[in-house]
Amino acid sequence: KTGYEETAMALADLTEALFAPFRAGDLPPPAPSARVLILYGYEGIWPAPLPADPVYHSFSRRETDRLRTAGRTVRATFPEAGAPPGLFDLVFLSAPRQTHEARAALAAACRALVPGGLVLAAAPKTAGGMRLKGWMEEAGLHILGTDSRAHCRTVWARKEALPAPECWNLWREEGAPRPGPHGFVSCPGLFGWDRVDVGSALLAGALPADLTGTGADFGCGYGYLSAHILKTCPSVQALHAFDDDARAVSCCAQNISAISHPATHEVHWADLSVPWAHGPRFEWIVMNPPFHEGAASDPGLGQRFIAAAAAALKTGGKLWMVANAHLPYGPLLAVLFGGAVEVFESSGFRIYRARR
Repeated sequence: KTGYEETAMALADLTEALFAPFRAGDLPPPAPSARVLILYGYEGIWPAPLPADPVYHSFSRRETDRLRTAGRTVRATFPEAGAPPGLFDLVFLSAPRQTHEARAALAAACRALVPGGLVLAAAPKTAGGMRLKGWMEEAGLHILGTDSRAHCRTVWARKEALPAPECWNLWREEGAPRPGPHGFVSCPGLFGWDRVDVGSALLAGALPADLTGTGADFGCGYGYLSAHILKTCPSVQALHAFDDDARAVSCCAQNISAISHPATHEVHWADLSVPWAHGPRFEWIVMNPPFHEGAASDPGLGQRFIAAAAAALKTGGKLWMVANAHLPYGPLLAVLFGGAVEVFESSGFRIYRARR
């Protein structure tokens, strides 16, 4: 199966798990007037109709675009601590696998519920599902039931009309952007959020110091490569950074704004897995493209990044790219760029340089 197919199957399993209590009769169907929030929402075929117009949350531009195309209401941020509490009667949470991120999402779910409201949380058994019940008990929720099916664990619980436990604020802070041990502002849930990725470090070491003009960082994450370029390439005039994750956009903007460099810079919340449609054309692009769709490996995602880079470069523009050595990117680089120079292979990575 492709990574996309595996991810679609995993999302179908999560959807089935989230609705299991209703299908089994453990919970009555939600009232038509119920106010519903879906954290980490995604566009798909839900196995039961949802009340009214649910509010979806997603940090992903890709999922946000899909949801908005389907006519959904989408937010890119969690409910904040200062926001009016108790806006929703029912919250669905597809819990992420990273611990701090998952607990921050659960705290957001608790904060968003009215007293007496319900939260249904699900996760794969091998990616945090077996920890959900304990976390929800710690959060002061009254556990109503649990279910295991479709490789997932589901827990549903009611919010009591009690003072909020301190863990809500603690978990919110754990999941928030903050300075990391690597010297960058970063956030749990981002790729390599608390470290410098080996591949990115190798690419940074291979980049020339004479980059000039206007360039881009595709899939910028918290901004390691963008920051390296601004620190080492004095002739760069403008830098554009792109990422699918709204948290990465915020962190990258903070990190590169802290660097003294005359270049203009802009960070874009953008999906680079679709045909290029963002206007600017560049003299150079650097990237360490993702190759996972969810938890599944999907080399096609990196191939779509390469296609976007080819469309975004000016004639004669250069692509500098690092990738895991086993990924099949050479044939596509040959088609779109007329070939690529393999700068070197080391530590399981390859660095490519290609001219448009």
